[in-house]
Amino acid sequence: MVAYAIVQADVTDAEKFGKYAELAGVAVAKFDAKFIVRGGETIVTEGKSRTRTTVVEFADLETAKAYYHSPEYEAARAVLGDAAIRDYKLVDGLG
Repeated sequence: MVAYAIVQADVTDAEKFGKYAELAGVAVAKFDAKFIVRGGETIVTEGKSRTRTTVVEFADLETAKAYYHSPEYEAARAVLGDAAIRDYKLVDGLG
């Protein structure tokens, strides 16, 4: 069953965030995942949201967890540091 990383962020340092995004993209490719949403306009119709949303599709939840804890993604998170305030979730999908 597919799984998703759903990330909402308020970016506080665009330069550091850009470096993080490059490294995160390399990690996504290593795990044969794909970006479904990567930034773009967000229209909040109910509730609250952060300014940037990213959704990554993985083969399954185990792969998503392996990605999150991989050395490649840990390196990306280290570069990110305090450059964004984020909500990060790994979620089972349908099918």
